[in-house]
Amino acid sequence: MIEKIIEKYKEKNDDEIRAIHHFNETGNYSNSKDDAQVMNAKDFITSGMIVIRKHPRFCYIKKHSHNYLEINYVLNGEINEILDGNKVTLKQGELLFLSKNSQHEFLPAGENDLLLNFIILPEFFDFLFPFIDIEGNLKKFLINLLSNKEESNSVIFRVGDNKQIQNIIENILLSYEEKDEKSNELLRQYFLILINELLRHTERAEESKTSNYDSIILFKTYNYIENNYTEGSLKELSSLLNDDYNYLSKRIKKLTGFSFQTLIEKERIKASKILLESTDANINDIAYHVGYNNLTFFYNLFKKYVGMSPLEYRNAKMNNLKTID
Repeated sequence: MIEKIIEKYKEKNDDEIRAIHHFNETGNYSNSKDDAQVMNAKDFITSGMIVIRKHPRFCYIKKHSHNYLEINYVLNGEINEILDGNKVTLKQGELLFLSKNSQHEFLPAGENDLLLNFIILPEFFDFLFPFIDIEGNLKKFLINLLSNKEESNSVIFRVGDNKQIQNIIENILLSYEEKDEKSNELLRQYFLILINELLRHTERAEESKTSNYDSIILFKTYNYIENNYTEGSLKELSSLLNDDYNYLSKRIKKLTGFSFQTLIEKERIKASKILLESTDANINDIAYHVGYNNLTFFYNLFKKYVGMSPLEYRNAKMNNLKTID
């Protein structure tokens, strides 16, 4: 049955078709202009207290928050999100509970990466609380999150290999599709079973702030530039990191104070200084070796960063003179 559900959600909806057209026309994954947007439950829930929506693939969703509880469920593949500045990867069958005002953004998802968003009004869970044992901090946290008392937090359940939990979610999806008088009651009962089952597996739960994505970006950016400064590009790096080009460009600038291109230039000049000091290679050859075919451009750039020409730098080093760094 789950295979039929996956096939159904693989069909491209209008949002995804527009995202593909936008990318083909502009080369940009994002067509949104505003950050930190607050999503309103009323825009999605026109009747009842719960809506299940497929997250649009093929586009970068900028930072936003909600005035409702959201549960992300990976139906197939994997999804990369940035939660409060930290990157997390959700794999098939895993769940992310997002409280009110938690800020997150989505990196582009591929053809086989299917995420379902459960948009839920907090009163949907009111009847559950008397039936849930709330011993323990994680359980209290989850109850507060479900009741919308947690203003900004989230928890991930790494339960993709738990067949019982996956069967419960499958029943939730099937009940939601029925949309009859009994479906709301069935959904509540299945969610009660789901929550209790999740609380039996607290060892699979983790707060979303477990990885410092900024540190990952810095490490991988510097490592990439050191090994690819002659021909490296931000486009290639964004592909390697599976990040949106524009997002990565802005993040690198914010974290380092320099653009990606400036970091490349600095690494090239650093390499050329080493060659000028340690070899007698022709300056033209050194310029070409570090990635510059235009000698005039190389001279001007070298003088900009070092304060003297390549020849003056070499002579100064040879004469043991102090250089400008």
